[in-house]
Amino acid sequence: MGSVTEAFCAVAQLVLLSDNFSILPMVIAEGRRVIANIERTANLFVTKTAYVFALALAVGVAQVPFPFLPRHLTLVGSLTIGMPALLLSLSRNTARAQHGFISRVLRFAIPAGGLAAASTLIAYALTRQIEPVNISLARTASTLTLLGCGLSILILLARSVTIWQRFFIAALIITAGVIIINPFLRSFFALAFPPAHIWVIIVILVITCFILLKVTTRTLLVIDRIGERG
Repeated sequence: MGSVTEAFCAVAQLVLLSDNFSILPMVIAEGRRVIANIERTANLFVTKTAYVFALALAVGVAQVPFPFLPRHLTLVGSLTIGMPALLLSLSRNTARAQHGFISRVLRFAIPAGGLAAASTLIAYALTRQIEPVNISLARTASTLTLLGCGLSILILLARSVTIWQRFFIAALIITAGVIIINPFLRSFFALAFPPAHIWVIIVILVITCFILLKVTTRTLLVIDRIGERG
């Protein structure tokens, strides 16, 4: 209690400054929100580390030009990592804190990063096969595929339940669409407008990535529930 001596306050783990026990549920809820949102944000950043590492390794082994320019990674990072981290860190979350933080993050991030990297490399390779002399188009396909996979990961992590969360994710998708459609923004980010057959490849890969991510997420939830019962 806040009214006790300074010695008691110094050794206590929790001090109620208002001497009111009714605020404890709110304190617990806030603690749960912070811990759960840290885990979701960690999933996002570790996933990025996983797919960047996988892409760098694959490109180094294959000895092919890197599928991105720095401005491409800036675009992908801003729309799928930087701004979404704000959403994940401040959103409402009532999940209970559990043991195994690192293992849960790695169980999600490694498969998700691997799927994003694989989808990106497939888009890059197929576009290079179809348009072997147009590396700009291949890099555009890689960027759009990775952007789509990154937004898929965000949708699964956010688990949007409020209108403003859905609006935020919709705004990110619309922003990506505007950049592709607007000639000035497309030129600024060194992107080419893909022809129809390249769009088909990108859409199929993104949808496949989303489905596999959803299956992976549900599998991990089942594993966690089994672990809780055990």
